[in-house]
Amino acid sequence: MWFTAPPGNLVEPKRGLEHSAKYLAWRVKRDEEVAELRRKRELNEAEKREKERDEMRRKGGELRKEAKVDIEGLKREAVKIFEEQLTDVLVLDYKRRFGENWREAVDTELKRLQDMQAEQAKAKEEMRKAQRERV
Repeated sequence: MWFTAPPGNLVEPKRGLEHSAKYLAWRVKRDEEVAELRRKRELNEAEKREKERDEMRRKGGELRKEAKVDIEGLKREAVKIFEEQLTDVLVLDYKRRFGENWREAVDTELKRLQDMQAEQAKAKEEMRKAQRERV
């Protein structure tokens, strides 16, 4: 005969092997002490992690300050190199396009650019004046 579950409780639990009241009281007290020690240890570990995090932040701030000086210097150097390369390419382009008259072409282009910038500055100033008048 096949059952999905046993037909009933075939084994009776044995009685008389329970722990004594003294042991059970000691066990509760010990569990409370262990929980208290665990709580204190976790609190100490949290404080230690917080101190380490603060120390890392302080060190990180100092390193960032030192690195920022280097980064700013590197940025300036990179811009300077880029400017030199761009100038070289533009000079070669003007020489190819205009031959021996490349300097005059550069001067003409610079003059046109300065005029455009002056016009833009003038238009910007007029817009500021118009905004002030509206307010």
